[in-house]
Amino acid sequence: MANKFFKTANGFVTTTVVLRTLALLLAMADNTLALSPIAVDYHVLVAHQTPETRHQLRETFKVSLGVDGMIAIRGIPGFQKLREQALLGAHACMAQAPPRMQSVTLPDGTYRQTLAAVSSAFSEQAIDHGSESDACRAWSETSDRFRQAIGTSLTAFVKHLSRAFGDDVHGPLLQSVTGKSYNTLEQVVRSGERLEHFHSYNLPEVFKPLTDYEGRDTIEFHVDQGVFIAFVPSVLVDTLSKPVDSSTPHGTFKLKSADGTEKDVHFQPDSLIIMPGDGINHFFNARRKGLTFHAPPHAFQMSASIPELHRLWYGLMQLLPADAKNEESGLTYGEIRSRVVGLTTSSEETSLGLGCSRTLTERELMSNC
Repeated sequence: MANKFFKTANGFVTTTVVLRTLALLLAMADNTLALSPIAVDYHVLVAHQTPETRHQLRETFKVSLGVDGMIAIRGIPGFQKLREQALLGAHACMAQAPPRMQSVTLPDGTYRQTLAAVSSAFSEQAIDHGSESDACRAWSETSDRFRQAIGTSLTAFVKHLSRAFGDDVHGPLLQSVTGKSYNTLEQVVRSGERLEHFHSYNLPEVFKPLTDYEGRDTIEFHVDQGVFIAFVPSVLVDTLSKPVDSSTPHGTFKLKSADGTEKDVHFQPDSLIIMPGDGINHFFNARRKGLTFHAPPHAFQMSASIPELHRLWYGLMQLLPADAKNEESGLTYGEIRSRVVGLTTSSEETSLGLGCSRTLTERELMSNC
């Protein structure tokens, strides 16, 4: 394969074989494997495609999304700086206690604050913070540019992913209650809503003694709802919304690959990360021949060594079309989502056939479902 396509933390490599070996070579002291996600360059996604490049992209998607269930887009113009500006600005806005901000205390004592928006592939809604403060108004402009860059990258990614596996799909992927067919992954994505969240995680020094929550996951293993989630590496800031030294530990992001192997994931700061969600099992994998995509269970643990610092994070969840029908339950995905929002027990969630995740724990992406 041409080396312009795929990156690791140490630069470009020439084959997916080398990339897959990477996860096996980086063993941690506790025998957990370290994963550096396979990456495709943004410029490849937006360039004119030849038969050779289409084949190489297809093979890359098969390996990255079929084994670990994760792929990165790198090389998005100006994205590393824009990501930092957007996350620092989010914290500065949250420090003004905007009226629309939500907050929750997670099981390990971590305090999470959230600002959110509901958008689509065609219509980007402003983050609803409800504040007229200078910090929030400035952040609105920065976050819009950041989210636009992500939207453009996802459009290119979904187009190539949909075309790469279009011939493998039998019949419509989904149908609406009125008989409308969604025949391609691209059509599914273009017709579903997107939930976007900016989160600030903080482990207050005075909340609990370290021994009370040491070793507990902040976000337990789960599989998110939707077609996929997309997110960026976190940024650590102090109380003045200034970035801290990059060597300071952010915590541990873990996933389980298709064979059940647990891996610690390490992200590059210019990356946009994409993982299939549980929705991929409900409509895409069931209609494909051969290799399926893996929706990886994943978890996160805050580092106990960073009390009083704030971990800023952005994530997007691509939902299924609200009018599409779920064959297991007979309900539309919009109806399922409405019911899940009000659920209080995992047994109720299971009876619907689709929930926020495989377990109703606090999710990385959702304040409530």
